[in-house]
Amino acid sequence: SNWQTYSNEEYGFEFKYPRSTVLNSADEFGNDIAVDGAISVSVEVQYAQKGGVIFSVRDPGISNLTVDSIKNQFGDTSKDDIMLAAIQVFGFEGYKVIFKNMIGVVSDFYFIKMGSKIFELTVIQNEVVASQILATFKFTL
Repeated sequence: SNWQTYSNEEYGFEFKYPRSTVLNSADEFGNDIAVDGAISVSVEVQYAQKGGVIFSVRDPGISNLTVDSIKNQFGDTSKDDIMLAAIQVFGFEGYKVIFKNMIGVVSDFYFIKMGSKIFELTVIQNEVVASQILATFKFTL
């Protein structure tokens, strides 16, 4: 197929993404991202033509996976803007959050605890390519 594989051995995950998208593995300023002195993971997939991130994997910088720690990631939001549920994600303990931002874009956020690491996967809703990328995501450790 016309897809490439992104693999991160340090954090133990991989996913496939189409060649028609752009892969960024740094922050929006092009810097490696440091959390508590350690390099954290941040990978984004965006359309080459349209721009805009459609799928991302990052370290949310939280040490405990709790409802409060997750809600804090979204700042001051009304209950209408956010829905949160505890679920199993890829066989691991996690939470799914459905969040609508200020400009009305709805995204699915998956917070997953794997061992001592916590991951945040973000998928823009109603983006077929983003859903297809998520379907290829897997932990490799």
